[in-house]
Amino acid sequence: MEGIAAGGGSNEGAIGAVEIYNPDLDTWQLIEDMNMFRHHHTATLLANGEVLMVGGYAWSPTTDRSQMDDKRHTAEVFDPVTNTFYLVGEMNHSRLGISATLLPNGKVLIIGGIDNNSQTLNNAEIFDPATGSFSFTGSLVHGRRHLDNIVLLQDGTVFIRGGYGEESSRSAELFDSVNGQFEPIIALDGSPRRYEHESVLLASGEVLVTGGTCGGCTAGSGILSSVELYSPEIKSLRSVPSLIQPRVGHSVVVLTDGRVLVVGGSSKWREALSSVEIYYP
Repeated sequence: MEGIAAGGGSNEGAIGAVEIYNPDLDTWQLIEDMNMFRHHHTATLLANGEVLMVGGYAWSPTTDRSQMDDKRHTAEVFDPVTNTFYLVGEMNHSRLGISATLLPNGKVLIIGGIDNNSQTLNNAEIFDPATGSFSFTGSLVHGRRHLDNIVLLQDGTVFIRGGYGEESSRSAELFDSVNGQFEPIIALDGSPRRYEHESVLLASGEVLVTGGTCGGCTAGSGILSSVELYSPEIKSLRSVPSLIQPRVGHSVVVLTDGRVLVVGGSSKWREALSSVEIYYP
């Protein structure tokens, strides 16, 4: 399966460039740009093999923040057959710092973020690929932004942990894709504030939550080494052994044998890490 890298930021500002990775040839190929330059957007693989790009904004170092080309309400879809992008309907609410995931019914859940007034949002929307449109669904228990990822569980519900803000960073909740409602999860006693972390679904159906930051709530940089495990059967979180090194901006991959590979990221004072750790469930 080919991969895609689209948009993002550089020293010159947001970009619309797109590259396709061919794993058989181990090569990258530049293709036509997205319709809009995007930075801090999300990309979600749809059931038909297309990719939904949502939100983000365009900027440059010389652009006044108030004059930024805002794309937070827009969305477009990548068609891997033609290697081109086409615009779809706009979101009902402008949002940046969002999280998204594909649901069992083929639709996409988009939650939280911040609006044009830098207010954290507690609402959520559903994208329907069949109509190319967005509609509101139930509201989050807490407004959330900067989660990095949310996890679809084996029963079709969505696990949501943390986010920037006092209440959201200490809490977790579930989204029921059938009734479109959110419900709180039992809080972990002494649970750290956590955002910009990584969550991944294990073969057991549990969710491993690793690292992230708490915004300076600990000595040093506030980057976390703590790890939590969510158990769907009892709908609760518990602490498990910590990472060897604190990490934020790292990658987490479940290997074919069930072990979890934790790679890179940044540590204290945002020093880049080249180290790798293995978690044994």
